[in-house]
Amino acid sequence: VITKEKIENTPSKTVDDLLRTEAGIDVIRPYGETSKSQSISLRGIYGARSSRILILLDGIPLNNLYNGSVDLNTIPIEIIKRIEVVKGAGSALYGTNALGGVINIITKKAPKRFGLQLTGGVGNMGSRKSKLEINGTMRNLSFILSGTKFHTDGYQNTPQEFQKSYYTYTDRRMDKNSLFTKLNYRLTPESNLYIQILRYYDKTNFGRKNYFGRTDQNRFIFGYSLKRGLQFSLFVDDLDDSYTSTGSGDVIKYESFGDKNFGGLNFQNILDLTTFWNLTWGIDFKEGNI
Repeated sequence: VITKEKIENTPSKTVDDLLRTEAGIDVIRPYGETSKSQSISLRGIYGARSSRILILLDGIPLNNLYNGSVDLNTIPIEIIKRIEVVKGAGSALYGTNALGGVINIITKKAPKRFGLQLTGGVGNMGSRKSKLEINGTMRNLSFILSGTKFHTDGYQNTPQEFQKSYYTYTDRRMDKNSLFTKLNYRLTPESNLYIQILRYYDKTNFGRKNYFGRTDQNRFIFGYSLKRGLQFSLFVDDLDDSYTSTGSGDVIKYESFGDKNFGGLNFQNILDLTTFWNLTWGIDFKEGNI
């Protein structure tokens, strides 16, 4: 378990950078913080774009049905309470993508008192980040509203003398914005209804003139949970990514757009059979339109 205390004290600014500090987890990030599709392996079990590692957000699968990838940039590190890592094959319990293990990212709960937090930071290569969060509880309703804004001019990994004409020093920049909303309504002391919405947008240049990609993503989760055993949730993931190049020389002019829509349901229950035995069972259904 990567605890709340470790997350608060880590110098890591992204989820994948935090994961790579743990033993047995390898993260391949070819374009540094501007990588839109990180590859993660557990105990040497590797699949392109994390396709053999199941990545969950509050128990909901994030791996898309197109190529199994997860862009961890879409999850602000500031909203995370803890991360649970199960190493080794877990398909018997978790199904698809869990050949190498499972990573469950658990978001934090709203405090009992109203709170407002504003943070910011700057770094080299024109890097800057700001975050505003409002949270609190009003009777049976608790809420978190967190927005982050990030910009960096990236980095240059090719020496000047080896750069081709269409590579430039300033065209590795990235802008990304995210808005996370979590509402939880307490029906009874034992049961809750919750809604979770994650809105994410980025524009990334890949080190070539006029060559960039965009990601526009909206993720919705609606759920019901009991304190002991029962959880039911519906999720919808609307992803639109595109790549555009209008360069010259060795770069062909093209535009590529990809609408990927995913959705499904997740049901879990624990039945106490005796004092010593219980039965864990569930249903997970996913459907994609690409």
